[in-house]
Amino acid sequence: MGTITIDPSVETQRMKARFEADVLPMVGRGVGKKPGSKQAFPIGDDARGWWIGHYTRTFFFAEHAIGQDWKKARANVRSRAVMLGRLARALADAAGHSEIELRDAKVASMEVDCGFWLGARRGPIVPFFKWC
Repeated sequence: MGTITIDPSVETQRMKARFEADVLPMVGRGVGKKPGSKQAFPIGDDARGWWIGHYTRTFFFAEHAIGQDWKKARANVRSRAVMLGRLARALADAAGHSEIELRDAKVASMEVDCGFWLGARRGPIVPFFKWC
């Protein structure tokens, strides 16, 4: 039996595509619409790019280092994405921003990521988020 090798660039692209297609729309659902409008509350390009990069690395680690299965974790990840969007929107509103900026995205991610870590109920607790 040979060893299985994983091409990180291919896996990273797969994770990035999965996040953009499946999770980012749920973040948008949590963010919601502008008050009194049918338009979505905007997410800045730098915030969107940071979220994609951060969670692509996080999902890659979860699948390959601690063996989480995307199909089993999908519902939990999507519900956390809605929570991430709501928190980022609240931070942007509190700061008076017209869109979710990079700082709002990072602070919301820190809160949600630490919630993931602290709320872990199965298996060993592995602090794989840099700020927890």
